[in-house]
Amino acid sequence: MDEIVFEARTQWLNIGEYKQDSQFINGMPNFSCVVQEHLKAHDSKMIHVRSVDGQDLQDVEFYNFPPGSAIALRYEIINIILMIMLVIMTIIMLMLILLIIIIVITV
Repeated sequence: MDEIVFEARTQWLNIGEYKQDSQFINGMPNFSCVVQEHLKAHDSKMIHVRSVDGQDLQDVEFYNFPPGSAIALRYEIINIILMIMLVIMTIIMLMLILLIIIIVITV
């Protein structure tokens, strides 16, 4: 994972009793929204990220994710695509070498 774009969660504040305004929508003053942006995985307050058995896989564990929370994770897939392209090119090269060997043997 390259980055946690943002993580947001609701937080209860003990600021007294809610009193509805008769003329205006005054919301819920006992709640606020805590938002953090552009975090590294180790700075997150909501998830743990760990590698899976030395592979390029990652396990994401949500540990502090109350209702109303949101998180956006950014993964760079360019490296994965480049690796797949390299494997495909290697297979094609090996097939071409095998084809050349077969042609040389049969001629």
